[in-house]
Amino acid sequence: MDADTRLAEQWHVEECSDEYRENCACIIATGTGDRIQYVADAETPELAARIVADHNEVIALRQQLEQADDEKTSLQLKLDRYVGKEPTVRDEMAYLHRCLNAVFNVCRNAEKQALRWESPLPVPEWVSTVRSAAAGEHEDWPGDNRRRIYLDGTGQAWIETTKGFVTQLEMPLWDGEPIANVREKTGEIHEIGRTW
Repeated sequence: MDADTRLAEQWHVEECSDEYRENCACIIATGTGDRIQYVADAETPELAARIVADHNEVIALRQQLEQADDEKTSLQLKLDRYVGKEPTVRDEMAYLHRCLNAVFNVCRNAEKQALRWESPLPVPEWVSTVRSAAAGEHEDWPGDNRRRIYLDGTGQAWIETTKGFVTQLEMPLWDGEPIANVREKTGEIHEIGRTW
């Protein structure tokens, strides 16, 4: 057995004697029984015990380090799988806008199909319902006194000051401009929630 293999094993101390050395301590590789060395000294058993304890502690620390390395590698693989792959807020907003645009396109196409004939057919009832739902418009509960929060086409947040008027979140609540003006300047404005 080579020295590297013996160094990687746990050791223990045995009392042993040799024809040249009497009553000395031997350090033995636990797994194989190979003799590592004699310790012939006045403090032989204590010295051998300290050498073995230090060696075994090094082995235990090396095993813990290997386990920590394995765990680190595993966590790094998990991290690489998720970090940098998740969509940003901008990506999420772009996705939501694409979805809403698709809904609006379906409504426009249904309207066009109904109106394309010489004698136009009535526009399907669901078109107005779906269009207002996609725009975030819904009937208010009369007792709901919360302020509406809006997001415009540039991603800026607005809060309702009074009915039909909004202000940017960092501005004082007594200032405000009509929602229609914001929609005209930014391309769109949609309700995203309510707050007290």
